[in-house]
Amino acid sequence: MSHSKLIVVIGATGTQGGSVTETFRMDGSWRVRGITRNTSSDVAKKLSEKGVEMVAANLDDTSSLVSAFQGADVIFGVTDFWQPYMNPANREKVKPGQAMNEWAYEYEKQQGMNIFDAAAKTEGLQRLVFSTLPGPNKWTRGKLTKVCGYDDSLHATGTLVC
Repeated sequence: MSHSKLIVVIGATGTQGGSVTETFRMDGSWRVRGITRNTSSDVAKKLSEKGVEMVAANLDDTSSLVSAFQGADVIFGVTDFWQPYMNPANREKVKPGQAMNEWAYEYEKQQGMNIFDAAAKTEGLQRLVFSTLPGPNKWTRGKLTKVCGYDDSLHATGTLVC
């Protein structure tokens, strides 16, 4: 089978991105480029051995995403609320009076916007799939309103496909 189309998968070494990477790799009709922060990790090395092109990029650095997205027909994007939230080094980034979950929400939202900004600069891109969590405000009919890891303004309906 011809490998004519390229899917770029953010978080290829993680659970969700890894599942997408493996699905398209096994399909055989796609070239798969995996994005990770650390291309020398054991998981990244194993994916590379299986034929996945592994590229380092950072969701905080739009220019690294623009480079990683070059030539993509499809981009699968995902962000992570919990890793920044749980990282003790980020505690000092919280503004006075701001809760850690509010900071982590804003941080994740900016990373999502960076993915969209970089994708908008990807010539020939046919589709962006951005996977998020459902908004609890909508699904609980207003009973849960400030669940920052799942807030409605970023996580509107689940998976956004453009």
